[in-house]
Amino acid sequence: MSLGNPSLYILIQRIRENDPTLIELGDGEDSPSSSLRIGRDDYPALIEALRLNRTISKVNLIFRSLDTLTEVEQSDFVEAIGLLPNLQQLQFTTLSLSGQPLRVLNKGLSKTKGCLKSLSIQHVHPGHGTVYFRTDRTSNTNHLEFVEFLWILSNVVKKSVESFTLLDIDDTFDVDALLQVLLVFPNLQELILQAHSALRPRLSGQSVMELLGSKRLRSLTLRRLGLGPILAEPLMLMISKNDVIESLSLEHNGLNFQCGMSIAYVLSVNKMCKELNLSNNAIPDDAGSAIIGALTDNTTLISLNLSGNILGLNVAGRIAHLLAHNESNLQMLSLNQNPIGHDGVAMIAFHLENNTTLRELSMAETLMSHLSCSLIVACLYINTTLKRLNLAKNCLGDTAGIEFATVLRRNSTLSSLDLHNTMLGDSSALPFAETLKVNNTIENLNLGGNNEFSAQVYDTLEQVLVDHNYAIQHLLLPSSVETVSPNCMISSFTLLNRMGRKRLLNELSNAQLWLDAIQKTRIHDLSSLYYLIRTNPAVVSWMKV
Repeated sequence: MSLGNPSLYILIQRIRENDPTLIELGDGEDSPSSSLRIGRDDYPALIEALRLNRTISKVNLIFRSLDTLTEVEQSDFVEAIGLLPNLQQLQFTTLSLSGQPLRVLNKGLSKTKGCLKSLSIQHVHPGHGTVYFRTDRTSNTNHLEFVEFLWILSNVVKKSVESFTLLDIDDTFDVDALLQVLLVFPNLQELILQAHSALRPRLSGQSVMELLGSKRLRSLTLRRLGLGPILAEPLMLMISKNDVIESLSLEHNGLNFQCGMSIAYVLSVNKMCKELNLSNNAIPDDAGSAIIGALTDNTTLISLNLSGNILGLNVAGRIAHLLAHNESNLQMLSLNQNPIGHDGVAMIAFHLENNTTLRELSMAETLMSHLSCSLIVACLYINTTLKRLNLAKNCLGDTAGIEFATVLRRNSTLSSLDLHNTMLGDSSALPFAETLKVNNTIENLNLGGNNEFSAQVYDTLEQVLVDHNYAIQHLLLPSSVETVSPNCMISSFTLLNRMGRKRLLNELSNAQLWLDAIQKTRIHDLSSLYYLIRTNPAVVSWMKV
């Protein structure tokens, strides 16, 4: 093989030698192969190494790293992945606009050893000019490829799979036929289906009935499947037949008033569902109000996402009442992209300060004013429960930014604050820098999408991270940082904080801890690598050993 890519050479050696620490192969942030691309010269050695491996259990296969291989070589590689004896999680994804042929995936799935627990597939499609499903089955020129896929699911992976995900489903894909296979998986607990578009219902009413009546599924996501016109009646089925689903997501389905009222009734009776996502539908304010009202009789639901609907004052009033009396166990509430307005936000904020259940509140793009935002800031002096707050894409301005920077010197509970695109500038960015000197609770702060900050702001924030703050892990700033302060190392220090920079500085003699950090920074950030070597020169001698 070529030695032109030393990182890939090291990875292949670890695969061949069954390195016990190498259990994941793929494109994840912390994966050793996340930034590697497989070339034609490297391909034979990698295939050989995979055939000898017994340790890898998780593969995140994104085809951008295989784009130099022919389809035959890609199929051989996927087959080698399928033959891994300990493979438990497989994610098969392509970022190509044309997708990836299903036959390539079939080659790998057919070789799995019966221990695959999680299967995730995104953007697969038939060959060019062919379809999986037509009304006239005799003209279905690629039917055998789809039938082979269903056969593999039924006969090879059926008994072991607990989680199945299919994303960006092609418009010609026969989802009902696939569902009939999945519904008899004896151990299937999580199912995620997402269509590429929602121009028409992608599931029959009978299929939805069977899904919502399943006695096995604990988590169900049906996204962009155009189910609004047919969903009201199947939802009612949950009342009498389903006592196992704990997480239900119905995003982007065009849910209407009737669906909203059915959901409200379900919540008042069904006590199993803990997480409910109804985002990006057409639920009106009166139906949304009924959904919130049902929570006074529901002590099970802990997460509710109502973003992207048509909710206003009625919903805000119900939420305010719920918060004031702590009448539910709701911990996460998302209301993004709803026309709640100044008065609605003010009602919610006024009753938030003494609430003891809500941990996360998201009200991005809700038409709030600076005055209603000030009420939210005021509650943070008293509230000791809220940990995450998102107010992005509201016209708040520097005055609100300064108020937040001030309250965070007192509040020791909030760990995440999103003020993206809220018209902040230097006048509020500099007070935030001062706050980060004393606040060790905030881990995620989003100030991106705002007015261009000056070089003074970036220099001040960087110095604060160097000398004072080891807690913040993600600090998002306006894109101008690359031009205003091209040598800024803020992102490097937040990366080091995520890796435990304070512990590293306290344990300068811990060779393994430092070598692990060196390995991660070599992959992700050379500036962080330089900082580590400069801070602890001993790592150079440890690396030689």
